[in-house]
Amino acid sequence: MAVDMCRSRDLLSVAKQLSVAYSTLERWYYQLAPQRLAQPKEHEAPEVVCLDEFALQKGHKYGVNLMDAQPGHIWQVTEGRSREQVRNALQQWPFRKAPHVVVTDLAPGMAETVRQVWKHTLVVADKFHVIQLF
Repeated sequence: MAVDMCRSRDLLSVAKQLSVAYSTLERWYYQLAPQRLAQPKEHEAPEVVCLDEFALQKGHKYGVNLMDAQPGHIWQVTEGRSREQVRNALQQWPFRKAPHVVVTDLAPGMAETVRQVWKHTLVVADKFHVIQLF
C-alpha cells in the first residue's frame, strides 16, 4: 500500500500521512518498487516511453522513471536525476530494442541524454509542460 501511494506523491508526504519514518519508507520503496514493475519478458518492447522525474523528498531528492505510454507499465525507477544517472537508467533498458519515441519534460538535459544513448529515438515534449508555457 505505501509503495503504491508513492507512485503519485512524494515520499515525505506519504511518510507523514502514514506516521512512518522517511528513511523507513524510502527503504521499503527501493526494496518493493522493483518487484511491482512489469516484467519485460511478458511484454513487447514499447514504442513510446515517458521519461519523468519525481520527488522522493520534495526539494531534496529526486528519481526518474521510464514508463510505457500506453498501458502505463513502469519499466524502471532510478534514484537521482543527473545526466549520468539518467544515462545509466537508459543503458539498463530491459528490452533489446530502443523505443521509437521518448516523451519527457522540457529539461534540456533529459532530451540531450536520450539522444546520446538512443540516437534514432525521437524526443518530444509532453503536452502538460508545453501548455504551462502559455
